[in-house]
Amino acid sequence: MKKILEFENVNISYTKGMFKQTTTEIIPNINFSLNEGEILAIVGESGCGKSTLAKCASGLVKPKEGSVRFNGHDFYHLNKSEYNEMRPKIQMVQQNAYEALNPMKTVYQTLAIPLKHYGVKRNDMKQSVLELLNRLDIKPAEYYISKYPHNLSGGQRQRLCIARTLISNPSLIVADEPVSMIDVSMRLAMLDIFIQLNKEKNISFIYITHDLPTVKYLGESGRVIVMYLGEIVEECSTAEAFKNPFHPYLRALIEAVPEADPRAAKAMAAPRIKDSEAPNITKKPSGCTFHPRCVDALEICSSVKPMRREVSPNHFVSCHLAKETPCSK
Repeated sequence: MKKILEFENVNISYTKGMFKQTTTEIIPNINFSLNEGEILAIVGESGCGKSTLAKCASGLVKPKEGSVRFNGHDFYHLNKSEYNEMRPKIQMVQQNAYEALNPMKTVYQTLAIPLKHYGVKRNDMKQSVLELLNRLDIKPAEYYISKYPHNLSGGQRQRLCIARTLISNPSLIVADEPVSMIDVSMRLAMLDIFIQLNKEKNISFIYITHDLPTVKYLGESGRVIVMYLGEIVEECSTAEAFKNPFHPYLRALIEAVPEADPRAAKAMAAPRIKDSEAPNITKKPSGCTFHPRCVDALEICSSVKPMRREVSPNHFVSCHLAKETPCSK
């Protein structure tokens, strides 16, 4: 399949301080790719570098080293005209839709400004706005067209953000925890929109989340990347991730998923993990970064960083115990 996005040896660091500057490495030497029309979920706890990775894929954070290629072109080494031509093909859906929208602009203005930029004539503007609102199920569209963001529900604001991303006819949408701030009852409806866009328009998705059930719902045929303290610890198909997780961190994440049935929830054992809090990403442990929290850690885990290995076809794990500890929930 055609690769639409490729991260090769990407290192993302931040520099702080005015006179005495210090550099903090957030994501070291990360590699992955995304195929055309594919849904890739990136999961992990808060502070593991997921959003930083999303911003880098969206053209908002330039890596210190390595290359980010979109359709074969190094995204961060294009001239201005090439960048302006390619950039609209990658759109981002932010976590906080309220902050992503201008509170002084109506729904009509929010959509009309980018529509005008992409060539929609003034006489056709209202009809184009109404079509976008109806497409994202913000109905009745005529009623909401003059409303401001504070007049909309959380789900409607998020749908408005998605409608805005579609104006440039993107090939890739990076969704950074798009359902974490809306009601549970609306989450599946939002994910259904992504699934529909993926099937109808062949849009590729990078879905950033810490909510594993939504990963399972969104991309049964997609792939999952599990991140821990800025590193990829496991990469495989979505089905394989839930059926046969190898890394103890992924197993702990799956074991922590709550059960809807009270009787099943009562019978659940606690996740096999030493500490509920992850270390600070700026102060990573030596060796395997997960070893301070791993109940199965060996002596080698504290001093030697595990190599990425293929434990089964297209299933990659970075763990010294990977061949010994497959597990199903």
